[in-house]
Amino acid sequence: MSSVGGSRVVLNGMEFHAYHGVYAEEARFGARFVVDAELHWDFAGLSDELERSINYEQIYAAVEHEVTATRVQLIEVLAGNIASRLLREQALLGAVTVRVHKPHAPIAAIFEDVGVTAYLGAAPLIKNKTVLSAAGGILAVEAYHASEIRVLLLQRGFADQVQAISN
Repeated sequence: MSSVGGSRVVLNGMEFHAYHGVYAEEARFGARFVVDAELHWDFAGLSDELERSINYEQIYAAVEHEVTATRVQLIEVLAGNIASRLLREQALLGAVTVRVHKPHAPIAAIFEDVGVTAYLGAAPLIKNKTVLSAAGGILAVEAYHASEIRVLLLQRGFADQVQAISN
């Protein structure tokens, strides 16, 4: 597994017809689903060989299978299932962000889109305790810095901005 920097590959707008939803009509007629997948991995210095990279066809096939060969009621569960599968099957990924859009969700309202986002990091898959401990230490330092920044902002009169960030 590679470390995650600012590098990512994005597959946007993968469209499928599937049968997810809580209503019987959704199971019967189905609907359009659009999936975006952000694949977080450090590809800086990558050699020009597909075997050392992520194969986008494999990513698409995994997403397609999760969307079309399974049925769940909640798109939150679908997004989580896709994220878990991609992270499990692609050893190079450090994290994955999956967005599932259901543009024609059966809601009695006017809206452009309904969507959810699932983010899953690879930490649960790390078996080496030394690496996991180091990652936990980094997260602890980041949390400490975030809390110190919040305190400084509050002390300087930026309570509304701190509240907006917290929401």
